[in-house]
Amino acid sequence: MSLGPEEVGSNMSEEELETIRSRFFFQPGFRLETAGPGDRVTQPPPGRIAVYRETLWAGLRFPAHEFVSNLLAEYQLVPAQLAPNSWRTIIGFLSLCLGHGIPISVGLFRRCFLLKKNPADVGWLYFAFRGGMSLFRGAPSSIHEWKLKFFFLASAPPWGFEPRWGHPRLKALNRLSEPTGRELRILDSVRALGRDNDLTELLREDALASVGLSSARPEGKGGCIILFIYFLFSVFTVTGLTLNKILDFRYSTHADQQHITFLSPEEARGRGRGCCAPASEEGEDGRRFFVGRDEWLRGGGPCSRPEAGAGCW
Repeated sequence: MSLGPEEVGSNMSEEELETIRSRFFFQPGFRLETAGPGDRVTQPPPGRIAVYRETLWAGLRFPAHEFVSNLLAEYQLVPAQLAPNSWRTIIGFLSLCLGHGIPISVGLFRRCFLLKKNPADVGWLYFAFRGGMSLFRGAPSSIHEWKLKFFFLASAPPWGFEPRWGHPRLKALNRLSEPTGRELRILDSVRALGRDNDLTELLREDALASVGLSSARPEGKGGCIILFIYFLFSVFTVTGLTLNKILDFRYSTHADQQHITFLSPEEARGRGRGCCAPASEEGEDGRRFFVGRDEWLRGGGPCSRPEAGAGCW
């Protein structure tokens, strides 16, 4: 039997924590603190919460969207009580609904999902679709050693939920009242989005930023307009080229203002170099750039696209 949350400590180093600070767009007012082998996610220091690194890869950003805070408050949870793929479900659902203009609420979420105990990881919980409901594909089938990588997070603004390990009553929380006509219409709108929405696309940093779930932002006076146009048209094909191959965006982190430009593989091959992690030098045009946005967001290191080269520069 696997160890429970009150039995597993963190082996995250200060260097790993610094990488998280620079990659995940934490706004001022949040302080990241290392947790050691003797610390537990169930007992963070006063006022802090424990956060698994994998939940950030799964799309959770801070400050959390109001819906996320309300959801945690409704279910009497803290972020670390949910397995990482549940965060992919939550943020993917939020990204999908916001992107299609569907009114999002905890009530709508409860009509789509059940909160369950995790038989494989005793002590953690997860959200599963209610019978007959399905929206996503693309969640990883297994995530190795995610329980060993957590840190503590302090916040100057109020959390919006109780920052203590909760004990939710699953049966009561999963019980539903009779839906209203409006709720049924909204639920039909969600079902109409189909069963094959790609979580990888919904959880990309630019997709999260376009619906207000990430504080990553395009630079320049026209950045917001460009990002809005990208959001509207990125699902369409224009003369055989998707818009994210035509436009490049520059994002800056709040941590170190490092400039990031995402380029398509075709554009990068034309320059003769590419990378999926932060570049250590500038390209020919004076800009730092990356290829393989998703690969970079999943940890950097050697590029997984053979055409982009064997390593980072």
